[in-house]
Amino acid sequence: MKKLIFFAVFIFTAVSAFTQNYFAEKDTFENITGLLESKLAFIDLDNDGLLDLIIGYDKGKLRHYEQNAENSTEFDLVTNYFNNIDVGSYSAPAFTDLDNDGLLDLIIGERYGTLKRYEQNAVNSTEFNLVTSEFNNITVGSFPAPAFTDLDNDGLLDLIIGERYSTLKHYEQNALNSTGFDLVNENLKNILSGSQFKPAIADLDNDGKLDLITGNFSGRLMHLEQIEVDADEFEVIDTYFNNIDVGGYSAPSFTDLDNDGLLDLIIGELYGNFYHYEQNDVNSNEFDLVTANFNNIDVGYYSVPSFTDLDNDGLLDLIIGEYHGNLRHYEQNAVNSTEFNLVTDKFNDIDVGRLSSPAFTDLDKDGLLDLIIGNYNGRLIHYKQNAENSNEFSLVTSKFNNLDVGYRSSPSFTDLDNDGLLDLVIGTYHGELKHYEQISSDFVNPRELVITEVKSNGSASYLELYNNTDKDLYLGNVKLRFFNNGSSQASEKDLSGSLEVGEYYVIAYYSSYFQNAYPGKTADAEFGYMSLNGGKDAISLVCNNQVIDHFNAEGADAEAWNNGDYFVRTDILSSGESLENDWAKNDENATPGETNQADSGSESNWTPDTDVDFGSNGTGQPAVVLNMNNGNLPGATTVEIKRGQEVPNSGEENFVRRYAEINSENQPSDASLRIYYKDSELNGLDENKLIIAGYWDGSWHEFNDVNRNADENWVETTGISHFSNWALKEGEDGGLPVEFSSFNLIQSEEDILVKWVTQTENDMRGFYVLKSETEDLASASRLSDLIPASNTVSAHEYVCEDNEVEPNKRYWYWIEALSMSDNSTVTASQSVMLGEFEDPEEEVPEFALETGLAHVYPNPFNPPVNISFFMDEESVEQNERAEIMIYNVKGQEVHRRDLGIKSAPGMYTISWNGNDKDGKECGSGIYFVKFTAGKHSSFKKSIKLK
Repeated sequence: MKKLIFFAVFIFTAVSAFTQNYFAEKDTFENITGLLESKLAFIDLDNDGLLDLIIGYDKGKLRHYEQNAENSTEFDLVTNYFNNIDVGSYSAPAFTDLDNDGLLDLIIGERYGTLKRYEQNAVNSTEFNLVTSEFNNITVGSFPAPAFTDLDNDGLLDLIIGERYSTLKHYEQNALNSTGFDLVNENLKNILSGSQFKPAIADLDNDGKLDLITGNFSGRLMHLEQIEVDADEFEVIDTYFNNIDVGGYSAPSFTDLDNDGLLDLIIGELYGNFYHYEQNDVNSNEFDLVTANFNNIDVGYYSVPSFTDLDNDGLLDLIIGEYHGNLRHYEQNAVNSTEFNLVTDKFNDIDVGRLSSPAFTDLDKDGLLDLIIGNYNGRLIHYKQNAENSNEFSLVTSKFNNLDVGYRSSPSFTDLDNDGLLDLVIGTYHGELKHYEQISSDFVNPRELVITEVKSNGSASYLELYNNTDKDLYLGNVKLRFFNNGSSQASEKDLSGSLEVGEYYVIAYYSSYFQNAYPGKTADAEFGYMSLNGGKDAISLVCNNQVIDHFNAEGADAEAWNNGDYFVRTDILSSGESLENDWAKNDENATPGETNQADSGSESNWTPDTDVDFGSNGTGQPAVVLNMNNGNLPGATTVEIKRGQEVPNSGEENFVRRYAEINSENQPSDASLRIYYKDSELNGLDENKLIIAGYWDGSWHEFNDVNRNADENWVETTGISHFSNWALKEGEDGGLPVEFSSFNLIQSEEDILVKWVTQTENDMRGFYVLKSETEDLASASRLSDLIPASNTVSAHEYVCEDNEVEPNKRYWYWIEALSMSDNSTVTASQSVMLGEFEDPEEEVPEFALETGLAHVYPNPFNPPVNISFFMDEESVEQNERAEIMIYNVKGQEVHRRDLGIKSAPGMYTISWNGNDKDGKECGSGIYFVKFTAGKHSSFKKSIKLK
């Protein structure tokens, strides 16, 4: 019997697209257009090894395409009117062999709910004859789309029919080889297919065939399974997987939390909660509910979980996407535990806009995790782990593969066909699962292979590339493109071979002239079209159609340069577009295939208390400055600056991507060190917190007493008595979980009021007021005892009175904030003198509340619960009518209150007794309070106890 491939009506993975950076969407059916409501069926009608594609569509006819070669993705049109079949409108074909007679049966659904049966008139024929216009007298409403399979492997075919209102009707063959079918279920599993949007992939039953579980708008899960091992086709197993319904926007993720061999299924949902299910037996498709509020985690709305082990410590990390586009990070509190602790509510300060959907993989098998995040706009954002086992990630590109699937992209990675190339499956809002496959696992990323020197020297002109990684780079996927005078691509060259760590790759215009001009040097490749004679000549490095680096810009943005110029790269982390900012014109002799001379230097004759510059930062500044203050002089000293590179031995710590290797004949007694950096090397660090660190005896030694100049991009320290590797890192985070919105001083006739407002507080112990008669913080003393923090998420005002003041005398004040972990920070100072202002009240900006919900308290609550809201002046002046609605976790409205139009701005409070709109008591659980007034809208969550 011929191999049949069936597509169920309720889900179809479109295969179309482009060759992009790392993955390619398959454009197999790009030339087939204009067929509305198309339903596809693949079969080999004539057993010639070429697939036939039969397409039904809105006109009621069938189109026939045939593969143009074995294993080809190209299909040619055979006929627009297959067998002259016309069922009226909205034809939906399906093939099988009902009676096992070797002749294919063609069952066609049509608009009004009936099925028509045709049968092949001879083995391997493309001709079909009508058998009946009312197959089995089946009528299913409208727009039926049939699919055949053997669900229970009993030898009897099952006929599944989808129809307009999303039900699935199930019929089963009433005997072997029979053309008769009996109705089993009017609505298979009571399914509404919904919009599929979040896929998760696992092998639930360990049969070698991957299971695809997709979440959807309705909150249910659909289960599909690979039709065979290593196939990229799936069949539906269950459209109401385990009867799970989480209310809305289900987003599943699999892991084994407690390493007991049973899979745990964690499901995010519309309102930010997480449901935890566990497999009830090894290799089972059945899952039991563990808890409807996993770890009491609540991220707001549209939660999307993803599990990995970031730091390889045996504790799972849970990264959660949410409505606002941030990522929350939780970590397992013990090996095999189901308890997780919050690490940070803003993982790596990532913000992708709205509806973040994270997925982890290792795209290039370099041991560093890649984090791909879908978002509301339908794009994918790519971050990469900074170092093995690190929690820190850096942005690679906000347009991964230039993919755009419309909106609400949700990525998932696996290797469907076990070919060593990753498959990327993206769920979308409209119910599609888009499939992309990695072109090659040996690709080169931006900033890994960089252009470091360009020399115009007639026929001896050359270009130098550098491996800026800690791994060997395969160059077989890299192309070099030369743009003559910046305006046109004159030629292209494919590179080959591999480039080891720290090695250079030299491409000469003509190899023989290059070798004569630079004795002892041999070019790695020749590119006879790369004339490099100035003007606006430009060069690009391209891998998998992505530009990974370039010298000068193509087209109108190109800058003119002169024949004979020699350029050295000063910032290997940037894009290479500007000759002014990224490149320095060098008057020294060219050094192809060697470390750039601008990045190293030496000194033997030291003069105490004299600055010595090393290297160049490319902006008229040195890269490193050393000064021997007193005591022993180091003698012969060499300094080599590694720009744009990961710092060795950095472990999990995050450093600026630059370090200096300092070696000397003797160790100094007291040296000062200044290190310059580029903004592009900051690696996401706060330059106002940078300190200097040196590495020796197997550990980093931090110098926290530093001078910083963020405008000139340098950090400086003194007291150094050991030369080794030196780098810049961020000091201990002095930031606290508190946000100040104002800090003011208000004077009366005899005292001063110190007033401050916090916007949010979390895990804060309290505040001290500091006072001094000078602007020197070191001379300040505490004016107050500890003022307890409120730890609220809304604005809170604090006031401290100072009545020990004298007229005509200036005082300085600071606010010291103290966390529960006893970390502290101090605000900038404010100063005042009694009598300085006639009307100080007018000078003090007050914190302005806006119209919206303020509090729901107590929370959790036993009824009643108080709901406070604020109306500002603008809302009152515009006569905005306020209203409160309360919803349960399924999104059903249970209570509504018209608050009317308020005549004055201010805070208002109402009470809810916990009853629904029919006066019946609502059950315990999660409820959402929504407040609206004009253009203002806000939500808060509350929990009703039993």
